[in-house]
Amino acid sequence: MWFLRYLAVMWNLLTRLPRLMDGIYPEESTSGALALAPLVGLIMGCMVGLVSIPLSWFLPPLVWPLWSAGIYIWLGWSLHLDGLADLCDGLGSGRRGEGMMAVMKDSRIGAFGVMGLILALGSWAGSLGSFPWFKLPVTLGFMGYLGRLSLLSCAWAGRYPWESGLGKVFVGRLGVAHLALGATWGLLALPVLGPVVLVCGLSIAVLLGVGCARWMNSRLGGVNGDVLGAVEVACEAIMAPLLGAPWLSM
Repeated sequence: MWFLRYLAVMWNLLTRLPRLMDGIYPEESTSGALALAPLVGLIMGCMVGLVSIPLSWFLPPLVWPLWSAGIYIWLGWSLHLDGLADLCDGLGSGRRGEGMMAVMKDSRIGAFGVMGLILALGSWAGSLGSFPWFKLPVTLGFMGYLGRLSLLSCAWAGRYPWESGLGKVFVGRLGVAHLALGATWGLLALPVLGPVVLVCGLSIAVLLGVGCARWMNSRLGGVNGDVLGAVEVACEAIMAPLLGAPWLSM
């Protein structure tokens, strides 16, 4: 079944959990599997939320969100955090095109990358205390879904002009149907979060992904894996405080 194969591709790529199928890797014939990335993000976020409940009971309020972030990073969020750090260093260099790409390929992290990670992790972890403990699984699941939906939107609107790289499998190879399929997984959170939260979150995620793709198409020359990871983290970092705000009460 295509669904199980596509799910295995995304599960094996985005998580450190036991593999669903051996010998399943991203390739051009499975580019549509990215439509299931929001579902994988939803599952990952729910798992972190479930673990966060007992952590919030027994650990100080400034400590348990950091532990939750650590668990999320271990599950696979580190893949996207690495992209954020690389993109921040590239943008901070003031270069464009291949010059910017050279900075992003450097394995060393610079000051801009460090600050990007601090701000993103601070926004994500600092917002957890504003969520009711009994809604943590759904809330974090929804944030994981939105982050990967933004990534999907970025890949859909981006172009990939380089000869190699993981992004070549996905970027510029997706259609509206893939974007629509990726968006539907958010309906799983609808009974708990309600239509207003769902529509607001979905709109922000898609607009952020498309906007970032157009910016990077011009500034970098296209969208690569680092850009996809960065937009995923940026979306979650933006949505975390918004979901805890009074005007978008959960």
